[in-house]
Amino acid sequence: MVDELDGTDEGSAYQGQEEEEAVWAGRPSLKVVWLRLAVVLMTILCIEIVLLVVYGFSAHWSRLLVYMAYALAVPLFVGSTLVRQMREHYEVTTQCIYTRVGLLTRTDDQLDLRNYLDCRRSEPSLAARMLRLGNIEVFAENDEPVLMRDIDDSEMVFKLIKDTGYHARGHVVRDGARGKLTSKPLHKKGAEEERSKLHR
Repeated sequence: MVDELDGTDEGSAYQGQEEEEAVWAGRPSLKVVWLRLAVVLMTILCIEIVLLVVYGFSAHWSRLLVYMAYALAVPLFVGSTLVRQMREHYEVTTQCIYTRVGLLTRTDDQLDLRNYLDCRRSEPSLAARMLRLGNIEVFAENDEPVLMRDIDDSEMVFKLIKDTGYHARGHVVRDGARGKLTSKPLHKKGAEEERSKLHR
């Protein structure tokens, strides 16, 4: 039986799929490292100012405390953040989203965009919004959601994933008002309603 919405055979949903091609690849932005480094430095600087005001310049132990903070806290904090950002990698293709987590050991996973449902984008802070960073969560049937953290230019990547997901699932319907082909989500219930209208 031929599906009158998109002209494909309903019995073979994935037949005629185009060859899988890479669309986008990346990892959590390193801008987060510099942002958190600035926060740590500002925090230590504020502590140093408070100690100088309270105890004066003659308090050698307060200076020693600040120097230890610079020597230990900064490398540890920045190093852990850098490792956290580098250990994740994402790749979007015309059919799937592949995720890889880990440095010494790795875990690979994938989400099938041919079962795409929806995706959403969030900006966790004002600083992230100013730096155009965001988190993107993608949902699909029969798959666990994929969370892509601290994505640079997240609005562009969000729109790219959304368009790729609609295309991979074959949600192409005709806009009756303008007669143009547009991509938009069409769930099972909506598809059945559209088919019933066509057969009336």
